[in-house]
Amino acid sequence: MRYIYLYLSFITFLFAACNSSKSIPKTTEDKTLFSVIKKLDKDPSNTELKNTVTNLYKEAAKSHLDKIEVYNTLTEPDRWIKIIKEYEALKNLSEVITNSAAAKIVNASSYTSEMQIAKQNGAEAYYNIGISNLKNGDKQSARNAYYSFKKANEFMPGYKDVRQQINIAFENSVVKVVINPVRDNTFFYNSMGWNNYGNNFNNDYFQRSLVNDLGGNYNKTSPSQFYTDWEARRENIRPDWEVDLTWMYLNIPQPITNQYSRNISRQIETGRDTSGKVYYQTVTATLNIVKKYFTASGDMELKITDINTGRNITTWPVQRSV
Repeated sequence: MRYIYLYLSFITFLFAACNSSKSIPKTTEDKTLFSVIKKLDKDPSNTELKNTVTNLYKEAAKSHLDKIEVYNTLTEPDRWIKIIKEYEALKNLSEVITNSAAAKIVNASSYTSEMQIAKQNGAEAYYNIGISNLKNGDKQSARNAYYSFKKANEFMPGYKDVRQQINIAFENSVVKVVINPVRDNTFFYNSMGWNNYGNNFNNDYFQRSLVNDLGGNYNKTSPSQFYTDWEARRENIRPDWEVDLTWMYLNIPQPITNQYSRNISRQIETGRDTSGKVYYQTVTATLNIVKKYFTASGDMELKITDINTGRNITTWPVQRSV
């Protein structure tokens, strides 16, 4: 049922933490500076290289600081991601210079305090967005709040009560999905008795397998929990969505039989002499093997409905091989 699983996984709004890229941006000035520093390390007394390194550092630092100045004029919260990347580039310049011959001629600031302030500002911005979304009270807003709180925690782990807010937003965004028994009016169901209990083509088997493979109600990685109709009634769950699956066509061909034989042999202990030496005898046998296999195929209709509004979220014909 892998195709059905994949399709349902997409439509249940799986959470994927939006991690910002950790790569450090390098300008042309940065790359040129690093290249000249390598040459200076090999020839520390070269006056021309010393002057070049000094000038290139000023140009590289100015390039990053100019970008920070531009980003500070923006209003969107992701400006702090851009600003921090530039400070990380400045810190990288400082570390390269400190560990090279250029340390004697260039005083490179690491901008540690400025970066810390930017991280705090970024955490505050996304934390406030999360609080604002959470107040709206609907699942989509709670989902947006979850992303914002995750961002805030990336800027400053443990900022305020952000971990608690992440859990609250997650719980409020969970969509409870009931998967109804699979409907099947195909030839095999009605005429061939494939609906017998315990058979792998049993429709209850499909329902239970689908719920289990989607994580059931123990799913902690995405804002969705899945139940069979029986589980939802037993646990008094009021689902948000319901999934209906219907076999439209099912083809189960006659099994192909493959018969073959092979000889096997083993040595078995037959006795011991007075000194304890073991005697063996070779025993042979013919093993007759019969294999039966087949490839089944079928078409299934998938329908997902919002129970609260009656809105048809999707109807999709699923073609699959068993």
